[in-house]
Amino acid sequence: MLTRSSRLRRTAAALAAGAASLALADAATAATLTVTAAADSGAGTLRAALAAADDGDRIEFALPNPSSIVLASELVVDRAVTLAGPGWRSLELNGGGVTRVLRVSAAGVEIERLAIRDGSAPPSGERAYGGGLLVEQSGDATLREAVVEDNVAGGQGGRIVAGGGIWVGGVNGGNGGSLHVVRSAIVGNLASGVGSGGLAASVSGGGLGASTASASVVTIEDSTVAANTVDSTSDGMAFGNGGGIASTGFTSGRLLRSTVTANAVTVAGVTLTSASAGGAGDNTSSAWQSYGSIVAGNTVQAVPSDCSARLAGDHNVVGTSSGCAISGTGNSVVNPQLGAFGDHGGPTPSYALAPTSPALQAVPAGSTACPAGATDQRGVARPELAACDAGSYELRPGRLTVPADRDLGSAGPGDEPSQTVTVTATGDLPATFDAVRIDPAGGRFAVELDGCSVALVLQPGDSCNVTARFAPRASGADSATLEVDYSSQLVAAATLDTRLDGLGLGGEARVTPAGQSFAERIRGSGPSAPLAYLLENDGNNALLLDAVTLTGADGDQFTLDTSDCTAAAGAGGVLAPGASCALQLAFSPTTSGAKQATLSIAHDGFGPAATASASGVAVDPAPDPDPRPEPRPDPEPRLDPTTDPPASLPAPTPIAPQPQPPVAPQPQPAAPRAPALPRIAGLAVTPRCALPLGSRLPRLVARFRLAADARVTYRIQTRPLARPWRRCPRPSAAGTRPPARSWRTLSSVERTTRAGLTTVSVERGAKANAAATGALVLRDLAPGSYRLVITARNKAGTTRAIRNFVVLAPPAAGAPQPTAVR
Repeated sequence: MLTRSSRLRRTAAALAAGAASLALADAATAATLTVTAAADSGAGTLRAALAAADDGDRIEFALPNPSSIVLASELVVDRAVTLAGPGWRSLELNGGGVTRVLRVSAAGVEIERLAIRDGSAPPSGERAYGGGLLVEQSGDATLREAVVEDNVAGGQGGRIVAGGGIWVGGVNGGNGGSLHVVRSAIVGNLASGVGSGGLAASVSGGGLGASTASASVVTIEDSTVAANTVDSTSDGMAFGNGGGIASTGFTSGRLLRSTVTANAVTVAGVTLTSASAGGAGDNTSSAWQSYGSIVAGNTVQAVPSDCSARLAGDHNVVGTSSGCAISGTGNSVVNPQLGAFGDHGGPTPSYALAPTSPALQAVPAGSTACPAGATDQRGVARPELAACDAGSYELRPGRLTVPADRDLGSAGPGDEPSQTVTVTATGDLPATFDAVRIDPAGGRFAVELDGCSVALVLQPGDSCNVTARFAPRASGADSATLEVDYSSQLVAAATLDTRLDGLGLGGEARVTPAGQSFAERIRGSGPSAPLAYLLENDGNNALLLDAVTLTGADGDQFTLDTSDCTAAAGAGGVLAPGASCALQLAFSPTTSGAKQATLSIAHDGFGPAATASASGVAVDPAPDPDPRPEPRPDPEPRLDPTTDPPASLPAPTPIAPQPQPPVAPQPQPAAPRAPALPRIAGLAVTPRCALPLGSRLPRLVARFRLAADARVTYRIQTRPLARPWRRCPRPSAAGTRPPARSWRTLSSVERTTRAGLTTVSVERGAKANAAATGALVLRDLAPGSYRLVITARNKAGTTRAIRNFVVLAPPAAGAPQPTAVR
């Protein structure tokens, strides 16, 4: 059983559901009607569209630009529709000076982007209200981005005349009616009463009037009310009130960020009992709520008078407070220094502010009149500086602008693409071009003046040019910032910038190592074992090898082998991006002394010719020994006692020695020398962590120094891994101790190697072969962990050296590219 409260809850829920379904149904059935004829009545006219429209419908216009719909009688808007014009310059609803233009009796009416002009509300009985627009007690209208001008209320015999442009309230003084005016202009309207001989009259609200009852609501936001007039030639006139705005007792009158100026109450009569407020008049005790507005330059009988009764609110600029009680904070009584009225941009005309106006930055940011997202009548965002300007116009300081980031495209060596960058002055004041530069300076980008000049003053909308240039010095993406300094009357100094981008597209030659030295060599003994230089293309485009030469005074003391690079570069002599090749250089001195040469590679890529140095010392051979033997003295003669005569006998005549033929010396074998123990020093593998480049691997180079001639064995070994390396591991210490896991030999080559600096090139591959230079070449190494084992042995003994290296697996999709460790 339902209790009363539960029944009420269910009833409320049902009503809410019904309201929601009705709202959805209304939204689903809303239609757009199009006016195609500018006539007063008939098919395709605005009058026909209003008659056919339902609540929620939208009426648009497809008419020539500009168009004027001249009316014979007023248009009645009795449904919640939107009249959406193309703009006040393009479409006007014209009363022809004989009829009011629009009467609104429905709630939720939107009138936007059109002009209401030349309407007339002649006296009907004793009253005349709203020459251009009348919002009745039951009406609720929004006037957005519209112009209400040159409308008249009044004429012969009218005792009560109000609202030359607009009247809110009943035609017989009834309660109600509301109007919201947004970014619009109410200008040049007239409330006029003509009486005679003691006829009392009340003439008010030249621009806008509101009901004498207490239920009318008027809000004017970011709009202009100007040059409206209350006029009478009546004798004994009782009231002449509110040349711009007249309110007589409504409970809510709000003026937000608007300008009320140049309105007037003029009376030509002999008896004047009350004439108040050329700007905003209020003949009751209620007060206008005004925030961030300008009310100045209004008159009563040519005497300055901006308001009567009370004006309550904050941060307003009022020309004179005579006859007006102003309350609130931040209000100023001062001349606002308004500029000319006219088209300053935006949907409707407005009054500009002088650059010295006290209304500038008079409204603190974040206050009621300067909330976040606020705009002025033109649609300019507020605030332009630290605080908002009072009134309907936000003065934009003179500023310079440049386009967004500029891409100068790709350029090769020697290229210098350029683009024109246009510097444009914006705002409401001129700006001065002070300087332009590139940050960082001295880089690959440059800028030069091309119409702009230092101290050039640019009026709003004017422009000048600078030219940005890109001259890359290396391959790859590059960027810099173009900075422009400027100043203006309200901006002491400012800098704007835009990003410049470019792409260097070309090859880059790099030779490693930068220099090598050969072991001492006897001149004339022929070429030494070669040393390898690795030539790589580090750029992002093909590298054309123009020439590979040896230069220097001793260039002829070295021998160059370019066969590997010739094969790698092909018939066109082009080395692909990321490709490399080996240049073999031998020392073959023909004269003694220190020798030096430079290996030079001329190319078409970025930078100068790639170079590396080579040096060596040549010595003379040892002198040959003298082949002639040392002469030996003849032996002393000896006596034979059995044959030689005794000493008393005369000595025999000596016999001259006969010459002996020379005896050729016999060669003596050299004493055998014990061989030195081979030592392997400085073994290094570069890079130790090889990074795949697409489907190929970069070449790995091992270098070591052998201290004695030996028989050398090169072995490449691998070991199983749980998963391949995707990042470079920490380097392991070199040594001969085997790792914990077993190693499997992929290939092995043995050959005799002389003492000196030895280079081993490790390339792709599962097969191995030995080149004439003793280099070990591998092809198609799969990602994994490897080590190079070098064993040297001779008669003195055996030594071994080990270096580990890694071939990385390609990175996973979306993962960052690892960097090879050299």
